[in-house]
Amino acid sequence: MRKLAPIVVSISLAGSALAGFPSQAELPDPGMTPDSPFYFLESLVETIGTWFTFDDLAKAERYVELAQERIAEAEAMAEKQKTKAMEKALERYQKQIQKANEKAEKAEKKGKNIESVIEVVVKATEKHLEVLEGVYEKVPERAKQVIVRAKEVSEKGQQRALEVLSRVNSRKTSEFNLEIAEEKLRKIERKTEEFLEKEEECNAFCEKKCDREIISPCVSECVAEADCSEGDSGCAKEAAEKCSGICRSKAAVGKCVSECSVSCSQEKKQEMRRIMEGFKERYNFGRNISSETTKERLDEIKDKIEKKLEKVEQREEEVQERLEERKEVLEQKKEKIEEEPEKKIEGVEERAEKREEKTEQIEEKAETQQEKLKEQKMELEKKLEEAQKKLEEKLKNLTD
Repeated sequence: MRKLAPIVVSISLAGSALAGFPSQAELPDPGMTPDSPFYFLESLVETIGTWFTFDDLAKAERYVELAQERIAEAEAMAEKQKTKAMEKALERYQKQIQKANEKAEKAEKKGKNIESVIEVVVKATEKHLEVLEGVYEKVPERAKQVIVRAKEVSEKGQQRALEVLSRVNSRKTSEFNLEIAEEKLRKIERKTEEFLEKEEECNAFCEKKCDREIISPCVSECVAEADCSEGDSGCAKEAAEKCSGICRSKAAVGKCVSECSVSCSQEKKQEMRRIMEGFKERYNFGRNISSETTKERLDEIKDKIEKKLEKVEQREEEVQERLEERKEVLEQKKEKIEEEPEKKIEGVEERAEKREEKTEQIEEKAETQQEKLKEQKMELEKKLEEAQKKLEEKLKNLTD
């Protein structure tokens, strides 16, 4: 919000007409925001200023101006990721945009010219919707529903203003309606391109996400089970390669990538559907108040939007087909990987049997050699004994 000003100044500004109203191209500076402990003072000043605004048209303008500030506050709070403060600003916004229409309708019943103030409401709400779409992209998932509700209120407020305007100036209403329909077409075209671009981003994002959440922990656990000795880099590397293949073949990985890819692109698709629903309401309303030329243009816009949505639907089907193909490939890899360890085990067992046979042969040779050595030893001992006897006999003869 703007800085606190003296109450008397706020009251005099509140009673003015559109001369002091902020430009529709830009939002006002948020100034004091709902996260400030003094925010209630600003709210109090606004309430007093509105209370001293006596004319219904002036009050309608006043409420639109305040709604502008609420949108600026919500945008500022979204930038700071302060969702509670953002929700507070949007709750006030919804009430103020509804009151703006109520006061305009009350002025119409009194026979006043409401055309200028309704024009302000229509243009302001279109700006609000644009800002809210940007805010929607910034906030966490839990806060998105608040943005959706605020957008619904803004769209209904705009529709309500156009219905009032159609009673006093159907030509201008038709022009506004067509301009907004054209803008929705541009949004759908932009969202379609974003959707197609995001498909590639989603694939890369989901690969990393599933790798981080499923594959990496699985590989770490698998490598630990390999029980490689410390410092044995060759064993660790071989185990990591085998484990990576086994873990990537798991069904959970394919399911993770599939669900992630669908969820990743779903958000853009839902946003496109919301825009389409908004266009349908405008299309039905526009058909009732437009000239033949405008009706033809509305039909043309409708056809273009439907074709864009068909393109997205077709692309999504292609993505699903690719995911199914990927699942099949993963299953085949899984079977192959499961077969490989069995073959390797058989090979290891064969080699072990051969080593065992060789060991037995070596042991037999060793035993044979040992027996021969025993025999040779016995023969040597016998010869030594005979030689010793002969030597003793010779010594005895020499002595005699």
